[in-house]
Amino acid sequence: LPCSASAEFRSAWHLHRPSASSGHPDDQQQREWQEPDPPSGHASPGGSASPVLLRRHRARGRWLMTPLERVHDLLTSLGMNEAEALLDSHLERAAKEEISYAEFLSDLMECEATVRKERALQTRIRRARLPMVRRFSEFDFRFQPSIDRRQIRELETLRFLHDQSNVIFLGPPGVGKTHLSIALVMEALEAGYSGYF
Repeated sequence: LPCSASAEFRSAWHLHRPSASSGHPDDQQQREWQEPDPPSGHASPGGSASPVLLRRHRARGRWLMTPLERVHDLLTSLGMNEAEALLDSHLERAAKEEISYAEFLSDLMECEATVRKERALQTRIRRARLPMVRRFSEFDFRFQPSIDRRQIRELETLRFLHDQSNVIFLGPPGVGKTHLSIALVMEALEAGYSGYF
């Protein structure tokens, strides 16, 4: 069924679907082409009604989905909601720009992966219970010139996690320990680690 057809038009197709008593054997695969009159409100740009060509396969008494409907259904069942929502627009762009199958699939999966990564990051941030979000880039080293900037840059690499080392910020109140601690946790969260404040 074309992407532009509404749910109302899809339901109208069922009214034109041949019944099981039409004389076709259940075990015989048969392709049916239907051209039902479009429901009211579905006129072509020129003003006249534009019938939509519908196709269904009948196999052993069951009416199967079109390939596009099947892809939508599979993406939904796999929990790939972003890919399912963008499928039609990506198909249209692929047809216009004549991109390869691999590029089409890569772009669609990249969108799904990006959304999933962002969702997972937000979940880790929420579970970390940070009082606020702070970054190393926001820290004013002029406010605390005694802090070794090179040492902070080394912490940003998260090498201490691979070395299984501990990091402790020491100093009197108001020198930026909380800011640096939160920034370090944020770096770890964005790298895929879990952290707690």
